[in-house]
Amino acid sequence: MTPILKHLYKGIVVISMLFANNIMAQQQMFSFETASLKTTHENLVMLSETVDDITMKTRICNTSNSLSKTQNNFAFTTCKTNFISMTFDKSIDVKSIKIVNKKNYNKVRLIPIHGNNKPILIDLNSENTTINLNWKNIIAFSILDEKGKELNLEIDNIIFEKNHKPLTITNTIASSFANH
Repeated sequence: MTPILKHLYKGIVVISMLFANNIMAQQQMFSFETASLKTTHENLVMLSETVDDITMKTRICNTSNSLSKTQNNFAFTTCKTNFISMTFDKSIDVKSIKIVNKKNYNKVRLIPIHGNNKPILIDLNSENTTINLNWKNIIAFSILDEKGKELNLEIDNIIFEKNHKPLTITNTIASSFANH
């Protein structure tokens, strides 16, 4: 095999490996099992959890059962307000979220912040709902009661993927040739 073909083959192998790595992005989950709580000056509690170098933060009520263990899982209960927001320190792709209806709500709206995503209106008829979101490139999202009523939800299992930098084929091939 000629030296040029060897370099070209190595470049194709590197590109294939990068594509495979990009396509098979690993899903992660905020399960709140490792969440930390910090009381703020307003007597609210800031809940934060870091998973795979992504930190999620939200405010929750300052009560003993705000972060609770339910059926071998941890979840948090929303404050006495008609909305809750969760922020992320890096943009992520949110696949789904689990919401446990603690009251008899009709509808809640989930609103993504950033990216080209649309809000979702969910009818929470069942007690325990996993909502498929498939939002791309968000930095936060809010949940609000459609009628402005006080939320009383348990939120758990936010499934997400890290955003990956776009693959630049020309730089990959150039660096493959430069290293040999």
